[in-house]
Amino acid sequence: MRVKTILAAAGLAGLAMLLFAGPAAADVIKVSPGESIQAAVDQAGPGDTIKVAPGTYQETVIIKTDGITLKGAGDETLITPPASPVSDPFCDGNGICVADVTATNPNAPPTINSHVADVRVKNLKVQGFAFTGVLFFGTQDQRVSGVNAEGNSGYGIAAFETTGGQYWDNVTSDNEEAGLYVGDSPEANAVLRDNEAFGNGIGLFIRDAAHGTVEDNRSHDNCIGILFLDTPDDPNAPTPNHDWVARDNEVNHNDKACPAGEEGDATSGLGIVINGAHAITLVGNTANDNQPGGPTVGSGGIVIITDPGSPVSTDNVIKHNSAFGNLPFDILWDGQGTNTFTGNRCETSNPDGLCVTGNGHGHHGDDGDDDDDHGGHGDHGGNGGNGDHGDDHHGNGHHEHGKHHKHHKHHKHHKHHHDD
Repeated sequence: MRVKTILAAAGLAGLAMLLFAGPAAADVIKVSPGESIQAAVDQAGPGDTIKVAPGTYQETVIIKTDGITLKGAGDETLITPPASPVSDPFCDGNGICVADVTATNPNAPPTINSHVADVRVKNLKVQGFAFTGVLFFGTQDQRVSGVNAEGNSGYGIAAFETTGGQYWDNVTSDNEEAGLYVGDSPEANAVLRDNEAFGNGIGLFIRDAAHGTVEDNRSHDNCIGILFLDTPDDPNAPTPNHDWVARDNEVNHNDKACPAGEEGDATSGLGIVINGAHAITLVGNTANDNQPGGPTVGSGGIVIITDPGSPVSTDNVIKHNSAFGNLPFDILWDGQGTNTFTGNRCETSNPDGLCVTGNGHGHHGDDGDDDDDHGGHGDHGGNGGNGDHGDDHHGNGHHEHGKHHKHHKHHKHHKHHHDD
């Protein structure tokens, strides 16, 4: 009996070890100059970290496995285009491509085979790619931090059909389309925080996406600083652009000139733009010295407009922002929709009455009116009312400027293409 008891105890102990043993330890795979990042990715499993040493790596990195962390050593870890195309046509032309898709028709969205989840990309630089520096398509809960995306012909960092993405402490510069982009995402639930974007076509670009926060970013010296766009005349847009809060961003001196092209009109001198989107809250932002540096379809510090063919920009709240030195106006609204303007410090607006009195430096009251702003703000500004100002306030045709990016949807891209 005693032998049986001992054996039984040993069996229970073994069972306990099986039941309560933790998961297998994650591996750290190191990559040195001359070695392949892609080979390390192909070797890695969920939870593994790939640490890439300083050096230049000429390759496109494709990630289709959940839970991988790709970590460099800062700008000293540089990823540049490979000498020849990669085997995956969807990812070809991109620097880091996180996507498991099948693309057979260049004029239609690709098919998502699986939603790659929990990928981290951090502390590295991607430069000079024909399309996008860091691309996510059909992914979930990605994290991007400390990435420098520079001089890419499409986007710096872009996310299509994603949910739960977080992007912080990134620098995006001199990308032709946008520095940081979130689009085509009905449940984006994205956070863009503490990023810097300069020298791009658009600094931060939210298109046809819903639910998220854009805060504490610096966007300067772009053609457009921050753009919330509902794509005009696009029956395939997956969702209206709505339900974003943009707070405490510095959007100054966006005077780069983007010339007109096959996709749309010339743009320059635009700070924060809401075009066709609704339920966008702009609170506590600074939009100064946004002036055209070349031909443009329109300009201004904070601009609320509606393109022909788009839903009306309505139910937006513009409060407690500061806008000075913009041309032709610090705040410009085309009068369409029911939008609210409260306590904005500025000197010029069209229509009149959207700024606080005098030179725009009126004091703030003590009755902050919302949970989502900083409190302590009075209600000095006018209410935009019911859109009686009509089309007289479009300015010089700038309501068309959203067309500049009308056709750059994910299928076009393919055709060409805080936690830690």
